Amino acid sequence: MLVDRVPRWGFVMVRLLLFTAFIGLTASRISAAPPVLDPQLNTPYRRQILVQFVPHPLFAQPYRSQFLLELQATLAPTLGELGTAVVLDLADVPVGARTGLTQAFIDGGFPALELPKFRELTGTTTDYLRVSTTQGTIRLESRRHDGDTGLCTPFLRTKETRDPQTASRLAGLMLARDFGPTATVEMPDRETDTVKVRFRGGRLPGFDRFIHVDDVLVVSEIFEQKKADSPARATQAVTVMAARPREYTILRIEAVNADGSARCRLLTGYNSAFSTAKNLVGIRAMKVPTTQAVLTVKIVDTNGKPPNAGAPLQIQAGEIDFPTRAEGRDRLELRDGLYRTQRTLRNTACITVTLGSADGRRFPIPVYDNAARGVVTLRFPFDAKLIAKAETEAKLDQWLGRVLGIQETQQSLSKELTRLIIAGKNPQALERGVGGMTALESLDAALTAELAELRKLPEVADADFAARIATGESRMKLLRDARPTLQQRVEDLRKSIGKIDDPAQFEKAFAAKELNNRIRTLLEAGEVPEALDTFDQLYDLVKLESVKEQKAKIDAEWATKNDEHAKARKFLLGRWRELTELADFNANLDKLQDAAKLMTEINDRLGLRNLVTALDQTAAKLKDILDRLDPASEGDRASLEQLRTLSQALGKLEADARATIKTLENPR
Repeated sequence: MLVDRVPRWGFVMVRLLLFTAFIGLTASRISAAPPVLDPQLNTPYRRQILVQFVPHPLFAQPYRSQFLLELQATLAPTLGELGTAVVLDLADVPVGARTGLTQAFIDGGFPALELPKFRELTGTTTDYLRVSTTQGTIRLESRRHDGDTGLCTPFLRTKETRDPQTASRLAGLMLARDFGPTATVEMPDRETDTVKVRFRGGRLPGFDRFIHVDDVLVVSEIFEQKKADSPARATQAVTVMAARPREYTILRIEAVNADGSARCRLLTGYNSAFSTAKNLVGIRAMKVPTTQAVLTVKIVDTNGKPPNAGAPLQIQAGEIDFPTRAEGRDRLELRDGLYRTQRTLRNTACITVTLGSADGRRFPIPVYDNAARGVVTLRFPFDAKLIAKAETEAKLDQWLGRVLGIQETQQSLSKELTRLIIAGKNPQALERGVGGMTALESLDAALTAELAELRKLPEVADADFAARIATGESRMKLLRDARPTLQQRVEDLRKSIGKIDDPAQFEKAFAAKELNNRIRTLLEAGEVPEALDTFDQLYDLVKLESVKEQKAKIDAEWATKNDEHAKARKFLLGRWRELTELADFNANLDKLQDAAKLMTEINDRLGLRNLVTALDQTAAKLKDILDRLDPASEGDRASLEQLRTLSQALGKLEADARATIKTLENPR
């Protein structure tokens, strides 16, 4: 049954990983990662202000022009030598010159600034200012999107005036307050509660007036990801850097240095302050406008429901550290379903939420003006059993992730051996194979021992956990079953080296055997174009007509039947494989399903094999997207739900394709 040999990450495993909602618990710690981001110490800031005038007779062209000139004059001194600010009337920006974010703002207003798809780093700060009037009052609304961190200012700032002549100056003062320098975090090589940051423009004249001790920075993680470089060239992917806001992780400046850097206290609600995803390239932070205020907090469970009236819930808040004892002034008082601090907190609030005797959860947050921020909503699982279950889920998912990792390692080893053998580098292939097999056995032993420890946890008796373990064990078994073949290749290399009369002839025969194996593997995966190219390599090596005949047979089977079939193939081989973003996968799902339906109807066995392989690659991309999403972030929850739905649809597509392949290759 060749269908069982088609490579398979398994959407079952990806779906299982998607059902976790673990939030790291309490320690204020940081995970080491290589600092690869440029801190841009001598780079000025580029700030553009796009002004949207809501249509009204007052906002005729003369008033708009004067408003823009006065706003530019007000803002220019605020940056000084630190950068430039350009003020534009949004109506004067041609449609073709508008960024995706700007168009989204025009269509959907300020909420568009928080959409995940606009977190790609651009290096430019954009302020959106809306000017409207009603009943003689001019209303100003603004919010800033930062191109260094992918973050936007935490709330919509508003001002009102009844004097049209002072509106531009008022807008300038409002926008000046929201400007926040950005910084790159230096990742230490050990666990620590403090980090060093280097500010963009930190070495430029006048920078010191923008940063002070006790200022607060919010954090985003920067990832490398692939995207199509333009709609017209959708098959050409480029690498870009994009951000993911790190909720409940903030920095409070403890010391400002003359070289454009600062030492910051790290406050986080996670076990590890930052993720350890392989595509993480660094951490950026942005200063936010904080104040001293009384804090109002609403506590809900993970489903958004408030706690039962009798729940033994305790909430405390400190200004710099998380309270460890329930002291009177640190406790928040419950009034009308909301918790309020008994004193004002300056710049930061270190909130601890405790249920009964269970360990508390930490929520560090910046303190903003209540009139702007309003009520702070915190999500907390009230049942201690849920906490234990979440911890077990995290451990199990880490194990499953390492199972996927060993699969990648084993596949990479097989490809590397093929490359070296075809290149005639048999000694190097032997060395690589011996080392690789030793590493695989070591990883296998470690995963087996880790699974044994997982089985001791009481929560794994849960049926869902048991299913996840069974999936992981099944994947491990498939890898172990494939390992003897890999080991045999290594043994063949070991026996042959140094024991041949005609080395040149032997290397030719060995390379021919490897090319034949490569062709078989490619055909099993439906990678027919690459297999046809490999046939050419094999013919050039052995000069046998039988090779041409085999190629012609496969080429004939691979030929498209009609225009619709050709379009389906082109989509599967091109557009679908280049997708990297969740929104793009969802937008193209219908086309993929149509392509699969067509290939099923015309019994396109090789095309369906190619589909399964493409879905295998898609599963890996979805896992990378999952790694960038934060279950604790309300903004990412919608994406997580979309990811679950998409994964289920692709899983069904894969299962149906495999069933069809099995029927075609094993007719009764």
